[in-house]
Amino acid sequence: MPKVSKFRDERDEKSVKARLRRSKANFRERNRMSSLNRALDNLREKVPLNPTLATMDLDQNHNQKLSKIETLRLAYNYISALGQSLSWGRRLHFEEMIYILSRGLSQTTVNLLRSRLRFDLDQHLAQSVSSTMLHHM
Repeated sequence: MPKVSKFRDERDEKSVKARLRRSKANFRERNRMSSLNRALDNLREKVPLNPTLATMDLDQNHNQKLSKIETLRLAYNYISALGQSLSWGRRLHFEEMIYILSRGLSQTTVNLLRSRLRFDLDQHLAQSVSSTMLHHM
């Protein structure tokens, strides 16, 4: 009988060590995912959809952030658009910008992006017209 209890003690000790290793691995994975999610949230703030508009209104009561892959694709496309603008030596026209930004994105994100950029363009034009009118008065 003493051998059985010794075997059981060794097995219990191995089980405790395995649970401890698993617990530590889970903790590391939670930290890794938390870090990744913070980085993606920071990235969402830098792409053409600001955080409040980077939520897609699926209905009145439900908002959803851009997915991780949509955020990464939009960031990649945004960098490409900025590079294209620099290489051409001019600002991109609205449709050129939309074309470059929308590569690989879902139609929902493209529609959101189009409306956001159209809103920004309209605001910019309205401000330009207002300042021009005030300047000529």
